[in-house]
Amino acid sequence: MTDIAFTQNGFKDWNKALERFRTHIGEVNSIYNKCFNIMINLMNQSQSIRISFEKHFEKQKNKSWRCLNASIDVARFLSRLGLSFYVHDESVSSTNRAIVDACAKETIKVTMEDLNGDYFEILVDESKDISHKEQMTLVLRYVDEKGEVIERFDGFVHLQLTLVALVKKNSDVDDFFCLFINVLNIVRASYKRRYLLRQHQAAKLEKLIISGEVHTGRGLNQECGLQRPCETCWGSHCKTLEKFIDIFSSILYMLGFIARECPNYLDRLTTETLKNTIKGFDFAFMLHLMLKVLMITNYLNSSLQKMDQDIINAMELLNTAKQGLQRIRDSGWSSLLDDVFSFCDKYEIAIPKMDARYIPGKSKHRALDVTYYHYFWVKRYFVVIDLLL
Repeated sequence: MTDIAFTQNGFKDWNKALERFRTHIGEVNSIYNKCFNIMINLMNQSQSIRISFEKHFEKQKNKSWRCLNASIDVARFLSRLGLSFYVHDESVSSTNRAIVDACAKETIKVTMEDLNGDYFEILVDESKDISHKEQMTLVLRYVDEKGEVIERFDGFVHLQLTLVALVKKNSDVDDFFCLFINVLNIVRASYKRRYLLRQHQAAKLEKLIISGEVHTGRGLNQECGLQRPCETCWGSHCKTLEKFIDIFSSILYMLGFIARECPNYLDRLTTETLKNTIKGFDFAFMLHLMLKVLMITNYLNSSLQKMDQDIINAMELLNTAKQGLQRIRDSGWSSLLDDVFSFCDKYEIAIPKMDARYIPGKSKHRALDVTYYHYFWVKRYFVVIDLLL
């Protein structure tokens, strides 16, 4: 009833006021004391909801900043060492690009704001990364508002591989290079196979010298190594294709040897299939076509490697390369076909009747309404060259 007297009916007997107040206050855990403590906390700003929330937010913000700084430090460390992010795809086609992509965009954005539309230089240097891929380093050099010379790293560009990747957009070219790389992997899989390849080359060269088909002299008849395109610098694909043609008989010998002697049945079957495929007219044609195209662009690559090239000379070289591609497109078909026919005759590769209907694969029911001549001229020759023009 004491609580009701204070909250509802009112209090009239003031003779026992102090006693009634003490009864109303009650023990430590009474309702009065609980409400009183809540009131004290509410009046204390350091214990208010807003302050509590701000403290929590500040703590979370500091934690986020620490995580961000740590991520940037890790990204810098991995970038300096040329290492990749574990289970993190930063490739152009990836939908999971994050740290590196964000850093690159912000860096370029700051650089462009600092340039403010003024003049700048592009420094270009060629090297290869830890995985032996050919790459070109780009650095921007300019003078800022304070008159200080600034150099900003812009990124890497895989030049030769960019060219090959461009023509690989054609499925026929992509199939050719996949087959080409598979042959190289099998022939060069072990030291024993590379040794047998060199031995066969040496024996063949000795027979040619005895027969008088080749001449001896300083710098002539040097041993031809067969390397993967990504393991050498500028023009690696062009050099490897050229060597592939030069030692084609030794490659056939090695594939035949592996198909007979390899203890694994699946490897023997795969090797035999590869041997039969590269002894086809389709492979021979693509081999010579890609060599012809890359020989023109290889001069551009070699010239860009020189230290004294500026942007004007580079553009002139690019125009020269495009003119060369246009020239072989207009008048190089006959010479290419002659080279392919000569190669096929030399290695007993069956040449299809060029005026017959083209048959993809071995099924005659899939014959197209175009001749072999038209297919290889238009669908292969023109299409590949037009990708680069």
